[in-house]
Amino acid sequence: MTPGSDTRHATARSVALVALALGAARAALDVRAIARDESLAAAAPLFPRALAEACTVLLAALATAMIATSIADRALSRFTRASRADRAEDGGSPARGAGAFPTLLAAGLAALVASEVWLRGFEALDLRPGPPPAGVLVPILLRAAAVLLVGAPALALALRALVRRLAPTFPGARSVAAAAALAALAALASVAGPPTLTSLRDRTERAARLARLADPPNILLIVLDTVRADRISCYGFPEDATPEIDRLAREGTTFSEATTPAPWTLPAHASLFTGLYPSEHGAHYGHLHLDRDATTMAELLATLGYRTVGFSKKTWLSRGMGTTQGFERYRDFRLPEPRRRLLLARLAASAREARRGRVERHGDAGGHEIASAAADWLRARERRDDRAPFFLFANFNEAHLPFLPPRPYWLRFAGTMPRDEALLANLDPMVYIAGEVRLSPDDVDVLRALYAGEIAYLDRQIGRIVGALEETGALDRTLVIVTSDHGENIADHALMGHVLCVYETLLRVPLVVRYPARFPRGTIDARPVQLTDLLPTIVDLVEPGAADLLPKISGRSLVAAEERGFAIAEYQRPDNYLDRYPERFPTFDTSPFRRDLASLSAGAMKLIEGSDGRRELYDLTEDPGEERDLAASRPERAAELADALARFRERLRARAESAESPEIDAATREELRSLGYIK
Repeated sequence: MTPGSDTRHATARSVALVALALGAARAALDVRAIARDESLAAAAPLFPRALAEACTVLLAALATAMIATSIADRALSRFTRASRADRAEDGGSPARGAGAFPTLLAAGLAALVASEVWLRGFEALDLRPGPPPAGVLVPILLRAAAVLLVGAPALALALRALVRRLAPTFPGARSVAAAAALAALAALASVAGPPTLTSLRDRTERAARLARLADPPNILLIVLDTVRADRISCYGFPEDATPEIDRLAREGTTFSEATTPAPWTLPAHASLFTGLYPSEHGAHYGHLHLDRDATTMAELLATLGYRTVGFSKKTWLSRGMGTTQGFERYRDFRLPEPRRRLLLARLAASAREARRGRVERHGDAGGHEIASAAADWLRARERRDDRAPFFLFANFNEAHLPFLPPRPYWLRFAGTMPRDEALLANLDPMVYIAGEVRLSPDDVDVLRALYAGEIAYLDRQIGRIVGALEETGALDRTLVIVTSDHGENIADHALMGHVLCVYETLLRVPLVVRYPARFPRGTIDARPVQLTDLLPTIVDLVEPGAADLLPKISGRSLVAAEERGFAIAEYQRPDNYLDRYPERFPTFDTSPFRRDLASLSAGAMKLIEGSDGRRELYDLTEDPGEERDLAASRPERAAELADALARFRERLRARAESAESPEIDAATREELRSLGYIK
């Protein structure tokens, strides 16, 4: 056996041992994560497959490393032999160290792999690579070693050959080569270094920002997509459907008159995140994304030193929509796991999911895995002893059509009726709106029962996340907000889904806030509040008096004494949606719906005005279902509210072009007060 062969074999053994050691450490971390809070027995059937796949990946990595080493060895051997021949002709000695290049290459690759496993592996389990400086310096040093071990010998050999060729005709060749070598090494270091160096810088900056805050609360924001307030028990739903939300209401404050400024997901979330109305932030049917220049809740909190993490399974909340701005980590469960996440960590997550309520999850639309991810993140944060405050956002989409709750919730609310029979109740809103089918009272009852089942299932997921907060001792230090982006029509107003109107069935949403330090236990707050008020509330609690952070905000802090006295909602002309009807329903006339809508609620009265000039007026105290339009019988009241709405919307448009805060002017406010619309 030749010395070169011995070197290759030793290199292969070293690479194999390093890879196996890293794989064993990775597997041990996965097993620890799986076994942390529940028995391994439930996950045991998945382990043989997991082990087989893990071994396959490790063997593939080993083979790749050995092949790469062998190819490099052969190429360098040929280059070295030629170099030695050249040196011999000149009477010089062979190039020293050239034969050691394969070993250096393997060691450099091993250092690079170790660095990636250190960072990405810990990230895959939501762990941090230790407290600074050691946790950050280790991967930095490993990457630096990789650069030196791989880059320096290769550059030295390549530049030596270049200098030998250029030296006879170019006297400054050695200086140029040295400068080129330094530049190349700097370039390699810049490629290898930024993630960890940035992490170190971010930690330092985060610590400096947090030092300015007195005692910032953690923030948990849970949005139940498409959940109307009157289907929550603490809002009067007759069944005990939402015990977890009810518990938060008993321990915190329930806002009984909370509304959304928009009746569908994108503009409602954009308003929630920015504190602006749809006509201000511009994310609506005519402009289907939130612009980059908008400042979001996550961005502000990240600026203040918060860790920002989000979980959803919703197209309108994906990165392309602009609503994820500011999140340090955002998991979209419509998409597969990021490729950089290690296989064993993915398998561990699958095992954890397999052992948790498999029967209950039949019919789940992502809520279980979102709750699992959020709860696991909270537990992992506690394990890594991370003291930075966090902002965790979770959106649940279960209550969206079609209503197909998991079996236990189906049986509880819809009885023993087979699913096929319930499906006949029509879960296609367009078919119903176009008048192609009619729903019997029994059909409507079935749909509403299934909707209640979806909400009850979501309530269970809320309990799992709040339970993780309790388990880690962080509940009382966390501002917990449970709300919805909009409601749902289930044959209300001859509509289905959340389109084409701004009735209370879509606008009135639950809002329950728990934070013992500022929100009294068991309190019902009857002020009219909106989702736009959540951002200024959070900033007010995190850094009191930081109103300068929000120079163009429309919302008002819930902890402030001032009362708004009114609520605004906007719905831009839904041409994108209506253009889908002619294909399926050629005889359906969409023209009555092709208009902008806006509403103003002040006191008991509510005005709805369309861009086509049509108005509707309702007394919400006497007619909460908005079934008796008073616009014709009380035209003067409708005109008064229409004038106030027009003035306010004009100020919104003006504010969008300036730093001025939108307000109803004193005269308009006094007019509304004199008419009894506001206090």
